[in-house]
Amino acid sequence: YQADAAVVKDYDNIWDAQLDVWHQDLEKISQQSLFIAAQKTHTPLDFVYLNDEGSSTPLENYKVLIYPHPVMLSPERVRLLENYVAQGGILILGCRSGYKDMTGKCVMDKLPGLLTNLTGVDIPEYTRTCPGDEPVIIHWGQERLEAPVFNDQLAAQPGREKYTRVLGYYENSYYAGTPALVQNTYGKGKVYYYGSVFTERAAEVFLEKLGVKTPYQAILELPECCELAVREKDGKKYYFVLNYSRENVTIRVKCPMRNLYTQAVTAGDVTVEAYGTRIFGE
Repeated sequence: YQADAAVVKDYDNIWDAQLDVWHQDLEKISQQSLFIAAQKTHTPLDFVYLNDEGSSTPLENYKVLIYPHPVMLSPERVRLLENYVAQGGILILGCRSGYKDMTGKCVMDKLPGLLTNLTGVDIPEYTRTCPGDEPVIIHWGQERLEAPVFNDQLAAQPGREKYTRVLGYYENSYYAGTPALVQNTYGKGKVYYYGSVFTERAAEVFLEKLGVKTPYQAILELPECCELAVREKDGKKYYFVLNYSRENVTIRVKCPMRNLYTQAVTAGDVTVEAYGTRIFGE
């Protein structure tokens, strides 16, 4: 399965999110939003499982790793992430990262705990958003992203100003004007600490700005209701298109490829029936 981006998961944080109501709220929104954003933009997305011994797939296989809310962390897992970033990888972290140890107790260090060195940030304040308030907005370049549920106020660690860069600020509410997104250079790679959950729009913006969104748009043009999965074998790529709509849809094949159902070379507009599939080979 060909994917440049992956979501990192681990048993301990999955378990913690089933018990900790606040963690559950964050994880539910972020995981769903990341999946939907990748599906709608036809960005193949993988899942990698982490433990103290290593990962289910080598982390270096991916350009971008998204670890939405690693509340519980061990020194061994942090070292795996540090090695990945130091070699040139890009790691994205969301709010509440690193505030518990592996027994579920809150750490006594400054937040984000064991991730402090990797992220280059300090978290002097944080709060759960109030349902009665206006939506909290993070301003990142030309993008205005809603930051619901929870907000970390961020600050660059003293003495690391040459490595850290503030990319986004809270536009309103309690933290107006303070950092909400910090980029830290670590070795050859970069870490992005985002002080909230990942909405669908925020997930899409991260995929786009980090250069992994819609990687096959020069080959296939698909409506949102279609899924694209790409596999490679013996140096050749195979493109699986699945139509989840109850209606026929039109897709566009931008370069000649073989339809593996009919063996005919295909290019241009192709109709895919309701709930139908097509497989194209190079």
